[in-house]
Amino acid sequence: GGRGGGGRKRERDKTDVEDKSERRDLHDKKRAKAKASSGDRSAHTGKVRCFHILKKHKKSSRPVSWDKSPVTRTLEQAREEIKSFMEMFESVEGEELIEVFKATAMEESDCSSRKRGGDLGEFEFTKMKKNFSEVAFNLEVGKVSGIVETSSGVHVILRWTPL
Repeated sequence: GGRGGGGRKRERDKTDVEDKSERRDLHDKKRAKAKASSGDRSAHTGKVRCFHILKKHKKSSRPVSWDKSPVTRTLEQAREEIKSFMEMFESVEGEELIEVFKATAMEESDCSSRKRGGDLGEFEFTKMKKNFSEVAFNLEVGKVSGIVETSSGVHVILRWTPL
């Protein structure tokens, strides 16, 4: 009898190895699927250059402005402020638009990029929050976005020519 038991044990070991390999395949497939569904990030190749203005609000991930002062405005107030900037930008274009946008960012943005007129430089899709990048990458050069909300706050984005 000892021989038969040994054979069964060997089969069981082989099955364990197969189970592990199937689990690994499944895990790899799940990872690939998760990566693919994480917003078609790979579809957005290259970089874009954008300027933005950020208005934080009480529920922002870091409700503190660039000068370390606490942010007390509501989400609705942040949206209203961004809307007022967007209305101002509607009446200008080209070089005048970039100048007005930069001046407004320097004056009004809660982001530290304010010191560069809101210039975020060139960035890849994966470097910013997903909904921010989706808007930035789909904007035409020289155009201003609608309201973009992220956990950081409420933004308006201007896509500009690469550096």
